[in-house]
Amino acid sequence: METILTEIKTRIQIQNSVVSIKGFFLSVILLTMLASCDTNKVYQKYIDFEERSWLVTDKPKFEFTIDDPQSSYNVYWNVRNSTQYPNARIFVNFSMNDTLGNVLYNKLLSEILFEPKSGKPSGKSGLGDLFDHRIEVLKNHKFAGKGPYLIQLEQFMRTDTLAGVISVGVEVEKVQP
Repeated sequence: METILTEIKTRIQIQNSVVSIKGFFLSVILLTMLASCDTNKVYQKYIDFEERSWLVTDKPKFEFTIDDPQSSYNVYWNVRNSTQYPNARIFVNFSMNDTLGNVLYNKLLSEILFEPKSGKPSGKSGLGDLFDHRIEVLKNHKFAGKGPYLIQLEQFMRTDTLAGVISVGVEVEKVQP
């Protein structure tokens, strides 16, 4: 009788362990899924360049819509480059227009893609020789009204072709109070 009770207790402990392990893995999967959802992101888009080069004639445009002008937003421009990019910095003209074509924001931006002294790439490393940079342009920005807005990026370097620039993009996210 005692051996039967011991065997039953052992089986119950094993079943509880299996349930605990399943619960743990389900929790990890659920948390991963929740973390990957960014409910604050209003817009995100990248434009890839052919032959991994940004030509001076390429002026990517990004159109997004603001539905809640009472909220504040952060606006970023993104660049993905490879180690074939020949300069330490990149200069980009960032302009934003409203629905009527009025220029709301126009600024020459500069970002360091490689450490000037060491040549070490900055940014987040992706695959192999690719690096991503997320540059904040507008913080806690209030849009004047609902509707579409247009951002245009223009490379402002002293060369017609920027080798090693894979893509550029724009992100708009709602600031949580």
